[in-house]
Amino acid sequence: MCDLGQSSDWCYLPDVALIEVYKYLDDSERVAAARVCKNWLRIFETPLLWRYRCVSFGGFDAMGTADRACRYIKRFGKHLRSLAIRFQGPTYRTVKVISQATEVFLKKLAVIANMRLKEFTLYHANMENHWHFVASKNRVVASLCRFLRRCRELEVLNLIAARVTLVDGCRILESLGRGAASKTLKFLYMEDMFQTNVIPISISRYRNAMSKMKGLTYIYTNYNTVNGEILRHFAREQKMKTFTLTIDCDINSWVIEPETWTYFKRQCPDTKVIFYIYASGFRHGIQHALPETVPIKRIDSRCEC
Repeated sequence: MCDLGQSSDWCYLPDVALIEVYKYLDDSERVAAARVCKNWLRIFETPLLWRYRCVSFGGFDAMGTADRACRYIKRFGKHLRSLAIRFQGPTYRTVKVISQATEVFLKKLAVIANMRLKEFTLYHANMENHWHFVASKNRVVASLCRFLRRCRELEVLNLIAARVTLVDGCRILESLGRGAASKTLKFLYMEDMFQTNVIPISISRYRNAMSKMKGLTYIYTNYNTVNGEILRHFAREQKMKTFTLTIDCDINSWVIEPETWTYFKRQCPDTKVIFYIYASGFRHGIQHALPETVPIKRIDSRCEC
């Protein structure tokens, strides 16, 4: 490690400015910068630089990625606040390696004693189309459940376009309900979390899992994942601020009754309800899903020809 000497202008660079420089560097560049002098090494350890992490598992080198990510967790896991996991082009030949790497990483993360993760995102996993082995999918879901169950301060969970099976989706939601996240979770993004043509509200296991969510203030989901029972639960909690529903298929058989919306509006008068409607040839109209009792704040409609 060299000493820049007092004559160098870099010696007088404020810590705030140096932290901003570090933010633009990748891991290898940060390590190289930390070797410049003791002051730069001290800034290298600044918690602010290690708050966010995105880990991309892809190809046959996924285990190498997991090994590097685990080394990061060992040193800076206590500083981590926002984590994202991305699967890069899983194929018939690589899903097994990717699932094993994900399991190794999440296991390592789950045992961090002082972990204070606030936000977790699983980027567009789309397990319905890209994952060809049941064992690989089960490995990912099982490790994800163990990890979420041990999150003590999780506030934001993004599972958009995960496209898991009905059983796996229930397992994930149940893991939240069994841990501290049942009370700490505030933002839940679960649009297209389930496979196509799956109706979660048709089984009691899903409804029971959703009833464990005690602190949600924002939810972004499909219309067919909410029924009167779930809506009344959120109304009783009186914490919901924004309720965003996506309608992208026929909903004639599971419409929420107007009386339920009336109760919800009375219990949560300040809640904003937003509808995203993707009109692509519905066999039935959707006006029955939008009664006057719904406290609608905004409707966005997109017609796909």
